[in-house]
Amino acid sequence: MSQLFWEQSVRESRRLLQSGVEQNWDETYCKQLVTALLPESAHEFRGLLWDQARKGCNFARNGDRNVLASYGWGLERVFEAILQESSVPMHFSALAEQAAQRLGKDIDLARARNEAAEVGILLSRGVYGLERHIGLTEIELSALQEEVEDIVWSGPSDRQWHASEILTVLAERETIVSTREGILTHLRALVTGPERDAVALAFKSD
Repeated sequence: MSQLFWEQSVRESRRLLQSGVEQNWDETYCKQLVTALLPESAHEFRGLLWDQARKGCNFARNGDRNVLASYGWGLERVFEAILQESSVPMHFSALAEQAAQRLGKDIDLARARNEAAEVGILLSRGVYGLERHIGLTEIELSALQEEVEDIVWSGPSDRQWHASEILTVLAERETIVSTREGILTHLRALVTGPERDAVALAFKSD
């Protein structure tokens, strides 16, 4: 096998794995796809190719399977995988701690905060999660956004809204979100839980 063919195979394996993010590919399936890139005549190099390709894999535990959550070498990709695996939102310091365990090196907290902001949704002070941690479907999220915008723009242009105030108004409305059993309680717990600072939402018209 030529050096050129090997380098092409490494690049192709990485492109292949990048395309598998959010496709629910588990580690075994990823390995099968990557090793199949080499012909039988080069079967002795398949393990080496997988070793090269998997360095960028960030797997998240899903039941009894390790599922490909992101691909890449940056801290952002590692955080993404950790949040995918977590059933609850996480503080950026906890993300940094878990990332340090995975990467085998300390993570600067200032950098961790910035990277967490790139990957997750700020749900309370320093706490980030993904859309699934909010507990709403895509349709409900869209409806919630429209309702919040309507509430804000219907008030004074210089008013600053606290998240709890918006939730109170939402509870008074007959909407797809407010009529779903338990969802407002869930949202209120996210922004005003006993261990978290409430989030202040400030809006101002042009």
